[in-house]
Amino acid sequence: MRTLPFVVFLSAVLVAAPAGGVAAAQGAAASAPSSAAAPSPSPAQPPAAPSPPPLPGPLVLEADEISYDALANVVVARGRVRLTHPAFRLAAESLRLDLQAQVLAAEGRVQLVDAAGREVRGERIVYRLAEETATLEGAETIVEGVYVRAERIDVAAQRLTVRDALVTICDPRQPLYRVTARRVEVVPGVELVAREATVWLGSIRVITLPQYRVSLRPGERRGPAPPGVGSNRSDGLWVDYRYGYRLGEVSGELHGKYGQHTGIFLLNTLRYDAPAWGIALVTGRRQHEDEEGILHPYLQAEVQYAHKPAPLGGPLRLSWRLAGGWFDDVDAAAAATRVDGSLALTADAIALGPRVSVGASASYRYSAYGTGQQRSVVSASLALTSHLTQATSVTVGYDMAAPSGTTPFLFDRVDAASTVFLAARHDAGDLRLRAAASHNFAVPETKLSAGAGVRLSPSLHLDVDAVYNMTTSRFEDVDYALTIRCDCATVTVGYRQVRQQFLLQVAFAVSERMGYTVPGP
Repeated sequence: MRTLPFVVFLSAVLVAAPAGGVAAAQGAAASAPSSAAAPSPSPAQPPAAPSPPPLPGPLVLEADEISYDALANVVVARGRVRLTHPAFRLAAESLRLDLQAQVLAAEGRVQLVDAAGREVRGERIVYRLAEETATLEGAETIVEGVYVRAERIDVAAQRLTVRDALVTICDPRQPLYRVTARRVEVVPGVELVAREATVWLGSIRVITLPQYRVSLRPGERRGPAPPGVGSNRSDGLWVDYRYGYRLGEVSGELHGKYGQHTGIFLLNTLRYDAPAWGIALVTGRRQHEDEEGILHPYLQAEVQYAHKPAPLGGPLRLSWRLAGGWFDDVDAAAAATRVDGSLALTADAIALGPRVSVGASASYRYSAYGTGQQRSVVSASLALTSHLTQATSVTVGYDMAAPSGTTPFLFDRVDAASTVFLAARHDAGDLRLRAAASHNFAVPETKLSAGAGVRLSPSLHLDVDAVYNMTTSRFEDVDYALTIRCDCATVTVGYRQVRQQFLLQVAFAVSERMGYTVPGP
């Protein structure tokens, strides 16, 4: 049986046409299925069904079979059903549309896609047209890279409410990491909140929490943040953990670390981001790493304001930053306030030809300290890049930093630089090569650096990097990193030979095998 289009217009009542065509009325009455005039009903006949209220926008219905019950104002469609509406698209194996109640019910490999492109699949759906809300049973959806499966999902304009749910960023067919919850509330683009949530690693129950949150904001982490472990010359053995949370529109992160020789570090960051600017409050004890790999502890309590890059015309963008706070640098034996401001002008990459581009930036920073000291820094950079092939590029450039004045803090130090460099990169997917040479006229010193990354298997990658100082005739860095990707988890084992640092880090990210388990219609 061939597919027939079935069209509903505003304030229209539908009548199914015979096999030769389709009729649609565009007023309060329906056209008859044939060209002959319909007889007037006799008093003994039941009254005609009342006209339905106006539908919220036109509907286009296609199916293998379509029938219409004029008395009940009900449309029934079977076989390869497709329904299009300004607010959504629906596909299923069968559908029943009640025009009077403005409610449709569909079953069989249901697929609902809203105007924003968000998709929900399930076994059965009830959609209330006037309210633009829906309820799906045996349903699943993927929201901002997070997979949600549930016995029931209630869909509204800006919120999904889910019952008896499974949530994961891994392959949903066999997730390495997942959260099960009695109830989940999803606000697309904002966050997912799971209540009475249990966290699982494979078949192991890790913890049950009254509430578990996942940010759905662009650029923010989707998965959990497992603790990191490692060792270095300053801390000895160490372990750290980053806990993200939200206070309404304010995002927060608490970074805790314990070092065998250095003790406990806690740093809390609260951040509010507006479209054009952001403000942050940073408080706690943290560490600064110097060029020799030595970690220096200090206390910080600072308010930071940053205005995001604003276009000035053409490729130019202007941004600025203001900050003020109090610091205690233990190794520098200095405790004082600091007011800090900077202004930065950047130019997006400007194409000079099909394969050549140039980029530049300049900035000015001024700092005033409670000790009476003042310091300013003028910096600039220029880089010219030539893409020899799709995989190979060469860059030549210049970086400069000119500090004036003094700072009482070690973590705040800026060294003078006037550096020219030449760098080359080759990225062929399974093999990455990089090499560079630079000379700093301000010191002066010359450095050579090189690195290679090779994919040993589909899930195993090895990187080796080294920096050699020709002026001092010694290696400044020799680093090794082995990365293992397993579904949504990435394990990195790193060793920095010169700095005597070891790192073991586990990170979770959206799986490359993320997808729906229910086949589409």
